[in-house]
Amino acid sequence: LIQVVLDCGVLPTVVQFLNHSSPAVVLGACRILANIASGESNQTAHVRDGDLWDIMFGVMHFKFSAKIKSDIDKEVCFFMSNLVIDMEKDDPLYSHPIFHHIMSIVPHASAKVVQEASFLAFNMVQEAGEAAVATLLDNGLLGAINKMIGSPITESRHNGLVVLKNLCKTYPRVVSEAEALGIEEKLTEMDGHVDERSQGLVNVLIGVYFDREEGVGEEDEYE
Repeated sequence: LIQVVLDCGVLPTVVQFLNHSSPAVVLGACRILANIASGESNQTAHVRDGDLWDIMFGVMHFKFSAKIKSDIDKEVCFFMSNLVIDMEKDDPLYSHPIFHHIMSIVPHASAKVVQEASFLAFNMVQEAGEAAVATLLDNGLLGAINKMIGSPITESRHNGLVVLKNLCKTYPRVVSEAEALGIEEKLTEMDGHVDERSQGLVNVLIGVYFDREEGVGEEDEYE
């Protein structure tokens, strides 16, 4: 179906709908683009475009109702989380402000937006170069992670925990910054009250990265 949409040549019209006066039309256009972004590499290439991202960034600032805005933010997060998977580590598009904006809205976003943003954070930390991730850290990534690991949605918690673990290994500053945000206390509260898949990561983060007596940065066997 993605290829059918592309072959029909309607993509430029869909992009134009992002500036439509009807919130429902804008949301529908966002969903179409998000689904295209979930396709194969040759399909996502059609929407990996800085000009289109500028438009999407603008859409996230439209004065819609809270419900429509939340739905749009969710679709944009889904859109971006799929696009970064095939990007080169040093792709200049990683500097686009849409990434920073998404991280900045997560602490006050709905659970569904947080869930999609958690996949974006997970993929970016896996795929992006260190400079891009460091910029994200300067623009609210840890605050977003704090929200993710406190989410009622299992995938959000697990993605947030994995991202935090990977960040701690590569960026020493994360430990002290995470402590300052109170993430250690949240992890302690979660201990024993999370799904089994995430429990190992909770224990690792408490016992290895946040326990000074155990030694920050020790290797663990949990994968």
